Amino acid sequence: MDQNWVIFFMNYIIPITATLIGFWLLVKPPKPGNGWFGHYSARSMSSKEAWKYAQKSYGKKSLLMGVVALAVSILLNVAFGVSARTAVNFINLAVGVVVLAAPYMMVEKELKRRFG
Repeated sequence: MDQNWVIFFMNYIIPITATLIGFWLLVKPPKPGNGWFGHYSARSMSSKEAWKYAQKSYGKKSLLMGVVALAVSILLNVAFGVSARTAVNFINLAVGVVVLAAPYMMVEKELKRRFG
């Protein structure tokens, strides 16, 4: 496989995955205790209401952040392309880390405030 395709794929995998996870959590949120998918934490599993809230909230945040990250990745690649590939890849990686971590932390903060 050509190296350009690998880099292209790597720039978009995190935003696309975050978008799909967000969409899935909004359309078909998992039931508590399924063991493999959903926003799992002590706070989210403290009650059925907290679980439902966490899934919906995480889904919204992940969907929004995934779409924004995808748009940023596309704009960076179109604007700078090959001329600044290393910088674009680094920025996309940093954005990806934020997209993966921020929804979790935001939902945990909301759960703490809302459910104690």
